[in-house]
Amino acid sequence: MLTLAESEKIVKDCIRDATGFSKVIRAEHKLSEVGVIDNDVLDAVNEEIATNPEKGVPSKHHDIDPAALPTSNDKTVAETRDIVHDKAVELSKTTKMARIRLQRSARTAKRTPRKRG
Repeated sequence: MLTLAESEKIVKDCIRDATGFSKVIRAEHKLSEVGVIDNDVLDAVNEEIATNPEKGVPSKHHDIDPAALPTSNDKTVAETRDIVHDKAVELSKTTKMARIRLQRSARTAKRTPRKRG
C-alpha cells in the first residue's frame, strides 16, 4: 500500500508534468487552482497518475483504475491524494517481473539496428 506521503508526491509530480505548473502545490488547493483548467487537462493528469512509469503510481509498483480518479477539477489535491492512497493496489511480483521484461525488451528493440537488404 502506498503511504500518504508517496500518494501526495505522485499527485503533485503528475500535476506538474501534465500542466507545467511551477508554483507551490498545497494539499488544500483545488485542482483548478494548480493548472487543471478543464477536463482535457484533468484527463492528462489522471493519465500521468495511472501510467507514468517514473512519477505515477507505476513508479511505486502499483496500479490504479483511471476511472477511480477525479472527474472534476473542484476536487482538492488532498482529495486526489486520498483517492490514490485508497485505490492504488500493489502489483504482484509476477506482474512486476513481466513489466520489467517488457520494458527491457522495448529498450532493446530501440537500440538494436535493423538489418537492411
